[in-house]
Amino acid sequence: MPQETDLAKIGEELQTGLVALQKAQEKQVKDTDGLVKAEVSRVAEDLGKKFEELQDGQDKLKAAMERVAANDNTKPEDAKAKLEQEAFKSFLHAGGDIAKLAPEHVKALSTDNLANGGYLVPAQQLGIINGRIFETSPMRQVANVITTSNKSIEVILDDDEASGGWAGEGDTPTETSTPQLGRLEIVAKKLYAYPKATNEMLADATVDMEAWLTGKISDKFARLENTAFISGNGVNAPRGILTYNAGTSTYARNTIEQIANGSTTSPTEAGLISLIGSLKEDYQAGASFLMKRATFIEYLKLSGTNVFRFFNLQPQSGPQGKVLGGSLTLLEQTVRLADDMPVIASNALSVAYGNFGRAYTVVDRKGISVLRDPYTAPGLTKFYAEKRTGGGVTNFEAIKLLKMSVS
Repeated sequence: MPQETDLAKIGEELQTGLVALQKAQEKQVKDTDGLVKAEVSRVAEDLGKKFEELQDGQDKLKAAMERVAANDNTKPEDAKAKLEQEAFKSFLHAGGDIAKLAPEHVKALSTDNLANGGYLVPAQQLGIINGRIFETSPMRQVANVITTSNKSIEVILDDDEASGGWAGEGDTPTETSTPQLGRLEIVAKKLYAYPKATNEMLADATVDMEAWLTGKISDKFARLENTAFISGNGVNAPRGILTYNAGTSTYARNTIEQIANGSTTSPTEAGLISLIGSLKEDYQAGASFLMKRATFIEYLKLSGTNVFRFFNLQPQSGPQGKVLGGSLTLLEQTVRLADDMPVIASNALSVAYGNFGRAYTVVDRKGISVLRDPYTAPGLTKFYAEKRTGGGVTNFEAIKLLKMSVS
């Protein structure tokens, strides 16, 4: 787990890197030698990697701080939950033999469905899985996340307007149109993992196999979710922001406006400025960029860019007002790195910009279940983990996409 001092050090290195990048770019304006261009590329690559390291560290430290803060107010039921968690671990290590458990652990597990081979990770442990997914998914940090106990949620779209007009004295008014409402449903899709381990491994391993499997499953869940929130098909997975029809400046449901970059193969300042300018003022305050690290590096390499106008390092605050290093901004807007965004290529939607908290909604079906199965495969114990998550755009004008095209 990164420390605050580590993040502060990375922030200082980023500031030093920005100064070095500016000097290299100024040198490139006067000297087009290949060595100078290579220097700009090297510094930009270093900055991109350092920025990704900083963001990853900030996300993990923030999540850890929030968990500690949440546990400060200990409730009476917390002791019971802790006992249930300890009992579940003992049950796993005992190979499912309840006779080997301590009396207090047998009592703690008495409400579980032991006839089916142990049942459901305790609620406190489910929070660990959820937390790790949150730490590694950029969309969860910027989107609107809702937890529900239902199969789906419905959003009422009040995105139409009434019509009206002017009339002179004595004129007979004509009928005007009535605004129409819409309905949008986001269904929680099923995400699963089904790993297995030998009974000997569970009994003899020197490491906590349950914790190891939980970590591997949560890591896979995080990557699958991240991909789906960007490019999911909306059928068996959440619907991603890149899968909606191309729209224009004229609002239409289920479409997202695409702004031409001005080039098919490289980023342009003009395209990025147009992208920012296409978003209405009411959404700007909470807006941010979403792009691949390789794309961000290409912006750093823009020849002749005044780096201190284009890029800035702003303090990044965590829980309880603690400063966690810094955050690079692009034209004064926060940048979030997402590896699932497309690389720069002709017609690719390589950059998203918007107020994702108002544009995109993630729906988590309440609870994550882990079912232990020591019966269906003799000598092996299977762990079936399942999570229900959905997602989709719920405000189509709060997000814009930059298309790598001339017009």
